[in-house]
Amino acid sequence: MSAGAPYGSGAPSATVAAARSGRSRAPSAPSPARMEAVVQAAPRLATQTPANASRGSMAIVIVSPLVAQPAIANEFLDPTLVSRAQRYERDAVASLCDRSLEALYRVCLALTGDAADAEQLAGAALLKALDGLSGFSGDSAAFHVWLLRLAAGAAAKRRQPATGTRAALNGLSNFDYELISLRILGEVDVDHLIPALNAQGPSLRAWLVTALREVDGRSGTGWGPDLRGFDGAVDEVIEGADPAPTAEALSAPHDAKPLPQQVANLRALIGEPIDSATATRLRTTMLAAVAERSWRSASPRCSPSWSAPSSRS
Repeated sequence: MSAGAPYGSGAPSATVAAARSGRSRAPSAPSPARMEAVVQAAPRLATQTPANASRGSMAIVIVSPLVAQPAIANEFLDPTLVSRAQRYERDAVASLCDRSLEALYRVCLALTGDAADAEQLAGAALLKALDGLSGFSGDSAAFHVWLLRLAAGAAAKRRQPATGTRAALNGLSNFDYELISLRILGEVDVDHLIPALNAQGPSLRAWLVTALREVDGRSGTGWGPDLRGFDGAVDEVIEGADPAPTAEALSAPHDAKPLPQQVANLRALIGEPIDSATATRLRTTMLAAVAERSWRSASPRCSPSWSAPSSRS
């Protein structure tokens, strides 16, 4: 599945195999989701439509200052969230946006190393997700992973010159670049990567080991040993554990000791959390686009079947 294809859209699985340059894998069914999701209530948006469309008035989209306000966290996930967002209900789209905004910006800033570039990348990913929302198949947790992958895929195609760990990351294949971005920077667990990347858990863990070795300046595949313990160590380092003692406890892979340090180095690329002004701009732009699309879908003048009235009496 390409980075731009909605999860569940039926994209051919051969894409992953090709991206991995011949590394084999078997198709698998999605595992039960364990990701904790927080749904946030949407800011309000005001719109104004023309009173008399026959006079050729243009629609005016007025973005209320309330768009900029922080959303309110909700303890329970709304199972109708994606379907409502696909109808361009602004509260549903805003909830999807808000629950992913912090992680999205974190990934974008780590990949670009520049706040302005990170904001541009995050904004483009949000609008691209809005473009593909009607064809998306999956729940809100899958949407979160898809949105992060859209950003990682775009960053992989326009890598800037860099030094250190970011330069090593830039040397990876597009697939490995996305895998590192999602698993280590985006903190997406393997259970959620299985459907998103259309691969089995053992394959993803092996590919992650291979990618980390390449970041460390070495080569070699991760195939063979059971890597669930290593995957748990990755989670520990993501959560802030010291990589050195974490590595000492690992029995697989055979050269595991340097790898947790590479996880820590990659995590060090993450900059400051998203600030309120940046969040406001991203959220406002997203909701303004939603309001415009909602108006277009409801307006007869924007319908493909609409035709202008004849000027003949």
